[in-house]
Amino acid sequence: MNNNEALKLRERILSRIKYSSNGCWEWTGGKRGGSGYGCIKWGGKVYNVHRIFYEITLGDTNGKLVCHECDNKICINPGHLYLGTYSDNRRDAIKRDRWKPPLKGQKSPHGTITRYRHHGCRCEMCRNIGTIYTARLRRQKMMGQ
Repeated sequence: MNNNEALKLRERILSRIKYSSNGCWEWTGGKRGGSGYGCIKWGGKVYNVHRIFYEITLGDTNGKLVCHECDNKICINPGHLYLGTYSDNRRDAIKRDRWKPPLKGQKSPHGTITRYRHHGCRCEMCRNIGTIYTARLRRQKMMGQ
């Protein structure tokens, strides 16, 4: 994206902002159905608005996630955004009590967690799900359930 396009997109984004008393710049445009994150269509593609605004204002993300310090999915204030990995984001969610471990039979990208041991995937999500599932099985066995 060249500088002229970036300026046009920045103006378009800023025209749809509501400034909150808590410092959040809340996106008033479209939202993604399942996640609730603000989104914007640009050049035929749909982008998470906090991510694209971060790139326009602060620079390239180098493939990292753009995370919210304020826990407000529609906030695009660059001061409330930081770059992180999936692990950083999960740690932050656990610390702020926003993440609930999956229950038995809940789906991972590869099927239910009961299949974890059989398909051999070692992605971070499956490792976490497998660890949680195994710990629950141990606890249930120790408690005689």
